[in-house]
Amino acid sequence: MPVIGEWVLEAEVGRWASTLAALLEGKVELVRALGLSAAAVRFGFLRNRLSAVVKGVKGGMTLSAALREHRALNPTGYDLVAVGEASGELPKLLSALAGLYEVTGRDRIKRILQLVEPLAIILIGVVVGVIMTAIILAITSVNDVPL
Repeated sequence: MPVIGEWVLEAEVGRWASTLAALLEGKVELVRALGLSAAAVRFGFLRNRLSAVVKGVKGGMTLSAALREHRALNPTGYDLVAVGEASGELPKLLSALAGLYEVTGRDRIKRILQLVEPLAIILIGVVVGVIMTAIILAITSVNDVPL
């Protein structure tokens, strides 16, 4: 599922970023917040990557470097986390990252609906046409019955 898989993965990373931002805003220490937010992730492979990020941060790496090393985000996400670390506004920029993924997902839904809508109209038209043809054929065949 190349298209849908990427979409679902971005939604999951957005949920992770939102959870981490909320925990950090609540003054939970970074390593504990990373562990809690990683445990909330539903996909096993992503949870494993984020758990490896926790180990990297415990080992002295910066969060952005650990995320980049374990390929847990996209390039925009790495940059937002790095800027958040440098400016001291990590929770705010993690919330922005979650919002970015949410907007991206909403735009994809709109695009898919714009493609599906004409196909649904055509399919409904074909079904109605087949039903009308069947009714007309049934009515005209009644006239062909010998008396």
